Amino acid sequence: MFVPLDLLYDYLEDIVKQDLVIYRFWPHGSKNIQDLVPKHDYTMFDSVTRPIVIFHDQEPLNYALYQSHCLQHTTWFNNWPSEFRQWWLNRNLRSACEVNIHDRCIVTHSERNSDQVSLYQQNGFETVYVWSHALLARDWFRYAMLDPKLQQDQIVKHEFNIYARAWTGSREYRLYFLSLIQDIAHHCRTTFSTVDEQHYSDYKFNNPRFDIMGTDLENYFGNTTITSNSSATYDADHYAHTMFDVVLETVFDESRIHLTEKTLRPIACGQPFILVAPPGSLEYLKNYGFKTFSSLIDESYDKESNAVRRLQLVATEMQRIARLPASEKRTLALALKSITDYNKLHFFSHDFFTQVINEYMINMQQALSNLADSRCGTEWYEHIKLYDNSPDYKSHPDAKPLMSIVQSVNHVV
Repeated sequence: MFVPLDLLYDYLEDIVKQDLVIYRFWPHGSKNIQDLVPKHDYTMFDSVTRPIVIFHDQEPLNYALYQSHCLQHTTWFNNWPSEFRQWWLNRNLRSACEVNIHDRCIVTHSERNSDQVSLYQQNGFETVYVWSHALLARDWFRYAMLDPKLQQDQIVKHEFNIYARAWTGSREYRLYFLSLIQDIAHHCRTTFSTVDEQHYSDYKFNNPRFDIMGTDLENYFGNTTITSNSSATYDADHYAHTMFDVVLETVFDESRIHLTEKTLRPIACGQPFILVAPPGSLEYLKNYGFKTFSSLIDESYDKESNAVRRLQLVATEMQRIARLPASEKRTLALALKSITDYNKLHFFSHDFFTQVINEYMINMQQALSNLADSRCGTEWYEHIKLYDNSPDYKSHPDAKPLMSIVQSVNHVV
């Protein structure tokens, strides 16, 4: 499936009215530093004189992943002198970029309350928050605004709709969560993958608190047919025949909030939701003008900092809802509809779009202003010094294009 991220990045560049050099991961979704590449075929002069912006807004930031090892497996890089290799590797994400006359580089992201953001700020990066998932989700789910299946009263077959395709890494909590709701599995339209790089019974948990004793989850929950491409679409039948979407976000067992299209899909489809995410995530949504359901269901889980306890609170509330008499479920569904109708209209509104864009614009303009103050050429001159002191480097064919513009760039600095 084609995901038009480059169109989004073109737009986000155009509205700041400044020429940039944009790097993004291609193919989209990759985390491999080798796939962090320029969006356009920039000239060498532009690459080293324009502000560099790395769009890392789709996945959670991970500073350690790109520190001191990111290019060592490439043959051409291993041929460089050792002092050059170490200098280059210490640049983290910038190791994928040309050396630039700005001493700092911009990295965009989509997370709040993040230690990772602080790490990048402390190590040569200006950071720009943009909730790009909101912009993309409005495009991906645009037909939900008019989909007749989502506008008609449908027979509810399950109380809960749950997607649990992947469960390694930051998503490992999902296995523990599924083990908590086995007793109401027949109330859930749930599928998960028994294998995510390995079978779940062989998985070694990073957080031992999420370790599960049983190995029979497939007896309760069917195997998924959903792929990673499903992020950019929705299944109207799943939402038309369930009461709640239980959103299992990518980031859960951390303080940082990184809400993706997973959270916005039920909003676009006019579905009530229970949000399994870091504490404070519901408040995050309210800051963007959305309403939640605290007047009708127990949302105290959003204030619980203990990850295991937060999952238990969600499971307990699901069990309560599942066991309500049919008449009370109908009454609850009617009461929820006024909130979901409001959220859906707000999601597709110009006001919401403008809020997200204006927030990005303010953040980007501040970062560009800070970047202008860092146009000192310190990194550039360090690079030239390494070149001058290294005959092997100077004679390497990859160095020649760079050195052909040294004189002109020195004049700019």
